[in-house]
Amino acid sequence: PSIIMARGVYTRNVMCAWNWRQNDLTQQNELKLLWTADSNQGTAYVGQGADSMMVADANGDGAQEIIYGSSTIASNGTKRCSTGFGHGDTLHVGVLLDPSHRVNETDVQVFMVHQNGTQPAYDVHDAFTCDTIVKGPAIGVDNREGVADDIDPNNPGAEMWSDASPVLLSATGGTNLGPKPSSSNFLIYWDADESRELEDDTSITKYGVGTLLSCAQCESNGGGKTPTLTADLFGDWREEIVWREADNSALRVYTTTDVTKRRIYTLM
Repeated sequence: PSIIMARGVYTRNVMCAWNWRQNDLTQQNELKLLWTADSNQGTAYVGQGADSMMVADANGDGAQEIIYGSSTIASNGTKRCSTGFGHGDTLHVGVLLDPSHRVNETDVQVFMVHQNGTQPAYDVHDAFTCDTIVKGPAIGVDNREGVADDIDPNNPGAEMWSDASPVLLSATGGTNLGPKPSSSNFLIYWDADESRELEDDTSITKYGVGTLLSCAQCESNGGGKTPTLTADLFGDWREEIVWREADNSALRVYTTTDVTKRRIYTLM
């Protein structure tokens, strides 16, 4: 594995990849710079970054591309593609399409909301080619929050919603699927099925069902209402959630009590 670092979202974008390896000559561990992609040098895209960066093998070659906002940088540090839609705060990457619309099972899509009101408020695009699959209208203002994942087992593929969309939409075709969730924040694998649940502030809810967990004694972190950590700490493929107690005296770790035979081996 490599360490990927990045700076810049609105104008200049710079990314670099480092490896932590043993030097064959000195037998000492050291950091080795693999490559740098810099929009000032024409090797990255200007103003296409996001508030987060994700990695995914977007072409099935065994190496991961770097998906930084509206742009994709190839695993060797070269420019791959960009939608040109610019910066946005929220980024989701995964297999989002209805299975009947996928070319193969390794297809990876990107969902993103956008800050520039003259650009589409949100889009779904191919992670490797940046070809647009679905895009929303330009709304003239910043579309700050949005989510895409499979939260409704009654609809094939992922669903998506954002501040700019009044309803829940299909990530495959953008069609109206009904009322959208009350929160546009985080996701968690919590119960026994393969749909994601909704995590917002200090509670977990299931779309169409209601609250599954709430911690009155806990606090989230700042205005983003983020948990301290969401990760599969215990290896049962579901994710645990960590919140801090309101008086900062402790961290609380919560885990699901639902029993399941399903297994997903790639969670954090």
